[in-house]
Amino acid sequence: MRLPVDIKLISIYILVISGFNYIYFSHTRIVKNSVQYGIRKVFGAKPGALFQIFLAESIFIHLAAVALFVATYSVLKSTLFSILPEMNPINLPGRFWAGFILVLTVSIILNPAIILISVYPQKSLSLLSRQKVNYFAGYSYRQLLTIVQFVIIVFLMTSIIGIQKQLGYLKSRDNGIDITNKLVIKSPANLWRNSQRFVNLDAFEQELSELPAVKSLSISNNVPGDVPSFNFSVSDGQNEKLVKTAVFIANRNFVNAYNLQIIAGKSFFNEGLNASEKIEKGCIVNETCLHQLGFSDPEEVIGRNLVLKDESGLDNTKTRLAGVCKDFNFTSVKEVPGPVILLDWTQSLMVGRYTLNLNPNIDKAALLADVKERFMKTFPNFSFNYFWLDDHFNKQFSEEDSIEHALKVFAIMAIALGILSLFSMVWHVSVARTKEVGIRKINGAETSDIMAMLNMNFIKSVFIAFVIATPIAWYAMHKWLESFAYKTELSWWIFAQAGLLALGIALLTVSWQSWKAATRNPVEALRYE
Repeated sequence: MRLPVDIKLISIYILVISGFNYIYFSHTRIVKNSVQYGIRKVFGAKPGALFQIFLAESIFIHLAAVALFVATYSVLKSTLFSILPEMNPINLPGRFWAGFILVLTVSIILNPAIILISVYPQKSLSLLSRQKVNYFAGYSYRQLLTIVQFVIIVFLMTSIIGIQKQLGYLKSRDNGIDITNKLVIKSPANLWRNSQRFVNLDAFEQELSELPAVKSLSISNNVPGDVPSFNFSVSDGQNEKLVKTAVFIANRNFVNAYNLQIIAGKSFFNEGLNASEKIEKGCIVNETCLHQLGFSDPEEVIGRNLVLKDESGLDNTKTRLAGVCKDFNFTSVKEVPGPVILLDWTQSLMVGRYTLNLNPNIDKAALLADVKERFMKTFPNFSFNYFWLDDHFNKQFSEEDSIEHALKVFAIMAIALGILSLFSMVWHVSVARTKEVGIRKINGAETSDIMAMLNMNFIKSVFIAFVIATPIAWYAMHKWLESFAYKTELSWWIFAQAGLLALGIALLTVSWQSWKAATRNPVEALRYE
């Protein structure tokens, strides 16, 4: 499955934020080390010499970044390939590598000092040695960048929490059918039971049902999670109204093994009809099929004749209605159940699925070995295939699981970039306000006051981001939930939890650097310039 977001947009976002972080870190480091540059100036340093120093530093930083990427990629490549097949170097075109080299080259010369020396070589030394930085200049730009990043973080966290809540609701919801502790064995299908290709089929079924780990054995053409065919229509034979219905071929044990709830009649008739009838034990329909046939009272239709027609119209089968069961989600819990009819043709046909209803806490490996041995004796010309029913049924959530996994990967990247951006900005602010912090401390300001002063603007930005992201996330989740027949509520705590997580990330990030600035010796701060 492809990512639900455009890879190009993710790449552009990463490049822009990473470029901003790099410029901010470089600029702050230049300001912090400006005394060193002033000393170099006193001893006769020229712009060309500083240019070489800054260029060498920039090249070293980028080569280290490339090496770190290669090492990380080597560890995570198997995971990346499964999520993003595009990340495989084999799949990357030549223009990607040309763009990579171009971006790397531009990033190397993006160092503010290199640009300054290149554009203003005569003024560069004096500019590099300036300590006074106007903290308020460009503040709105920093605030805007913080807001944008945390809007993305809050949106992604809300989406992940909302998806997890919806999937948990669907998986725990009563779907009208029991899929726990069931092993499904694939058998040959659409063959007569008396075929010479089998060896003592009745004994095989009897042996399976008598295994200590097995409660019961049921036979059917489909099991929960399969997509049944809708190539039959059913009517009551008295009017022309036809109901397109899914047909399940199953024996009596199927009803009990899957805990279908019979609300009228029986699972199947105990005694057969006329020998000339194709179906000996009648049929079971679900409530939806009953209502679409035009009936409302399940009890009054028991024993009625129904006519089953295939798509070609050449084969009409008459059967009696033996029972009515509650609706159950057979293929998907994302949709409302459609009309279903169950027929027992298993006396003469192989229909393809054996379901072993198992006791809990069994030795699965031993059971599989035992079943396989019996299977190969009975079906020597067929391969042994099986699956656990709950895993098979939950495959319907693979798309949502992939979306959730992709969002988690993107959220981790967004959080990492957000932390780096916040750290670079608070570092820049703490350096720019070093002297101010020292004066405030001499005048009696507490460490908590200094930290609150340095942190407050960033916390305000996170709060604004939460206010902006919440309605966007609510609308996106509301539209996503519309595709489900059964959906959970968008509880307020989903958004509150995402906001608190974002606030916690911001506080942990900015508090570390602001604490260092607040606990610095005020004498050193006053001697900073």
